[in-house]
Amino acid sequence: MIPLFFKKSLYSKRRKDFSENLEPGRDLCVLFTQPERTRSFDGHFPFRPDNNFLYLTGFAEPQSVMLLWREDGAPRGKSSKIIFKMGVLPRDRTMEQWNGYRYGVEGAKKLCEANDAFDFSELKTQIQNWLSQVPSPGKRPRIFSNCFEYPEWKIHLDRIVENFHPPHRSKIQPLEGILDCRHWIGKSRLVKSKEEIENMRKSSDINVQAHLEVMKGIRPGMMEYEAQALAENVFVKNGAANAYNSICATGSNATILHYNFNSSRMKEGQLFLIDAGCEYQFFTSDITRTLPVSGKYSDKQRALMEIVSAAQQTAFKMSKPGQSLAKIHESVSDTLIDGLKDLKIMKGKTSAIRSSGEHRVYYPHGTGHWLGMDVHDACPYLDSKGNPLKLETGMIFTVEPGLYFLKDEKSVSEEWRGLGVRIEDDILITSRGYENLTEDLPRTANEIEKFMKRKNSSFQS
Repeated sequence: MIPLFFKKSLYSKRRKDFSENLEPGRDLCVLFTQPERTRSFDGHFPFRPDNNFLYLTGFAEPQSVMLLWREDGAPRGKSSKIIFKMGVLPRDRTMEQWNGYRYGVEGAKKLCEANDAFDFSELKTQIQNWLSQVPSPGKRPRIFSNCFEYPEWKIHLDRIVENFHPPHRSKIQPLEGILDCRHWIGKSRLVKSKEEIENMRKSSDINVQAHLEVMKGIRPGMMEYEAQALAENVFVKNGAANAYNSICATGSNATILHYNFNSSRMKEGQLFLIDAGCEYQFFTSDITRTLPVSGKYSDKQRALMEIVSAAQQTAFKMSKPGQSLAKIHESVSDTLIDGLKDLKIMKGKTSAIRSSGEHRVYYPHGTGHWLGMDVHDACPYLDSKGNPLKLETGMIFTVEPGLYFLKDEKSVSEEWRGLGVRIEDDILITSRGYENLTEDLPRTANEIEKFMKRKNSSFQS
């Protein structure tokens, strides 16, 4: 039994804001939650609701659907009435004994304050009744959905509407099409409410604790998965879960951006990169640190750490309302290029190198991404005119510059090969600039070395 994590009024406001995209008497929104996934044979992955569905309903049970539309014919100056229905699994004593409590039709209606609720198996009837009765005469109805993300739901919805053929003599028009509505919700998710920000603070706090355990606990001879256990133990102890597969990469593994094997042994003198995040009440955090396995950076390792740290400081200083992630990335790239020039790894005019993309051999990813219910939050980066979005108070994103030299990279001398450094923190835009939600975690080479002198982890392997 999973309750709503926010007040019902917040979900109601979100649905009202979303409904402004729908034309009264013409448009129906059919929003599905994520399908359950088989892990192997009769084992399943833990169910995780679709975030857009969760954002508008707060309902976290599987095999659920939201129907939403606006009635036509509102008086001048008045908003049209919003109709909100929920399709859910019915109460079933046998299935609930196996898989847990269900709210059922009446429970879901009350929980979500829906106009009505129905058994999910009745979805076909519900949609076909809407197509036959609700659209205004002369208007070709449209269905907006997130089904394009889930092939099984797209097939299901296509089968529901394929037999809708209104007779020519009636005033009912044929369906114009099924369209994607995810971009509307993604835009709404850009600016976080105070309730969402508090959840993300909690998620960030837990994640900081997890990374501190890793800093205290790693040592030569440890396996990467042991460091992973240090972090994820803290997640579970604090009621959180992994936001994504933890990246625990020692040595040249740190040059692989999405390294997930976590099966190598740490050696004296190597770097260890950990990119791990947790999810607390459906809101995520995302932190990366690059640590010296032996507790002290070599001269080459420190040089890279200082360049990446300087690039991150460049991003921090630019993080304020009115700025854009695109401009921040450009300036961070320049800082990294200047650092590479100082190391004699690159040469030439900084702007020319950036324009050519030559530096992307060593910095192949962006400087940050939106953060929220998804670790790469499903929000737009461009405005309606195709220009980079301007930062606003309440937006949250990561700042994660890095430098990577693959172990077979011929453009650098052998002493640099196999080194990878990334530093990542979570930034909230405020009216005065920014707040680093993960500020309490050491990030510079000096701070990390000083902290790692403490070797007393609370986790015993």
